[in-house]
Amino acid sequence: MKQGYQSNGDKWTTTGALASRFGNVDLLLSGYYRDGNDLELGNGDDLENSADRDQGVLAKLDWFIDNDQMATFNFRRSYTDGGVPSNASANLGTSVFLVDREIQTDHASVDYRFNPDNKLIDSQLNLYWNRTEVDENRVSDNRSIQPISEH
Repeated sequence: MKQGYQSNGDKWTTTGALASRFGNVDLLLSGYYRDGNDLELGNGDDLENSADRDQGVLAKLDWFIDNDQMATFNFRRSYTDGGVPSNASANLGTSVFLVDREIQTDHASVDYRFNPDNKLIDSQLNLYWNRTEVDENRVSDNRSIQPISEH
């Protein structure tokens, strides 16, 4: 377990991890949580809408099937929530509005390796899946901006 603090933006970070071995299987579980306020610029002003909150988890399992074979299973998820201006190069106003944005990213993979005591064989198969979902709403009128989903 680890706790951290960043004074600019009053950002707190908490992370934790557990790892263990059960026979021929290694297991790792990890997670984090960060929460911060608006960042302070060099001139002392706050960078509006730079506050954010994010969290994530990781699970990994390594299975040592025998001396020649190994399989790894991974899963990761992250979630971010915060407001951003619709145009980062301009101040908020009638044509530049604040957007409340939530992002969830998922990743899963399976990796299989076969490497017998043979100089001609050293194989690996990797299957994976990724997904990112973005949900945005205008803060001023709560109008939904077309969600983006990528698989």
